[in-house]
Order: sequence, then C-alpha cells, then structure tokens
Amino acid sequence: MTPADFTFDQQSPVFQFDSARGYFTLFRLPAFTTPYSIDIESTPTGSAQEMSLLLPQAQLLDDNFNMTRTFGADDLRARGHGVERVIFINPGNATERYLLVYATDKAVERERIIGQLNTATMSAPNGIFFNVYTGNSVKTRIMASPVGSYHIQVDGLAAK
Repeated sequence: MTPADFTFDQQSPVFQFDSARGYFTLFRLPAFTTPYSIDIESTPTGSAQEMSLLLPQAQLLDDNFNMTRTFGADDLRARGHGVERVIFINPGNATERYLLVYATDKAVERERIIGQLNTATMSAPNGIFFNVYTGNSVKTRIMASPVGSYHIQVDGLAAK
C-alpha cells in the first residue's frame, strides 16, 4: 500500500464506541500471505503555544466484524511532538480482515517545554571570534482532538 494521509472532520462517519463518540475509517486488509506491519502516525497542528493532536485508536476485526485486537490512545508511542503506532500482522493474526481507525472526543492534554537555542558569532578587534548563545523555553500545550489528519504506511507487502 502506498503511504496515504486521511482526515477526520465533521463530514466523516460517526460511531458510538465503548469509551466515547468518534469519527472512523474502515479499511479492508489483504488476505494474509506474509507478515507485514501497519504504521499509523499523527502530528499536531496549530501554533507553537497551542496545538491539537488527533490520537488515532485502532481495532482489528475478522470477516464477521468481530473485534480481534484493540489499540487505545494510551498505548500510542511519542514521536517528536506527534504519536505513532505500529501494528504487526503475523500468522497468528491471519483471520483479521478489517482495520478500523478512529478518534474520539475523549479529552486528553499534554504539556511540553521546548527549548530554543540561538547562536551568534561575534568578532573582537584583534581578530578573535567567539560564539554567543541565547535561548528561551516555550511551553506548548497539546490538546487531543477528534478531528485532524493521520498518515498510514504499510510495510512488508509487495506492490501489485
């Protein structure tokens, strides 16, 4: 599968999940022939002080739409300011046929302090150069959002 970007917005389908209401996308997985992985990433949007971040959750379903595995917002891995999840499809998961990616309106807030360092080169009258370092810290608030975009990449499957 070619890497692709997807967006949840007010026109996306909505479903009432166990934890909260959320937007979703349903993908049909290929029939299992070889192990592969699905990488789902989301990066924040907004200003340096106030950002929003889609927290993509996932469920894997069999042919009868019975849930086989679930991945919540709490087990996302930090990647820069964004988040990432890698789902592995192995022989033990050969019956999984659908990937449901969704984001709910469950409120989560993260706060990060980002340091900024600036360097300026100065010269003295007798030909000596020295560096002057200045910097500041910017506090960034990242709020979870049920709307936004996410990126999916599948590795391990041959292109057809």
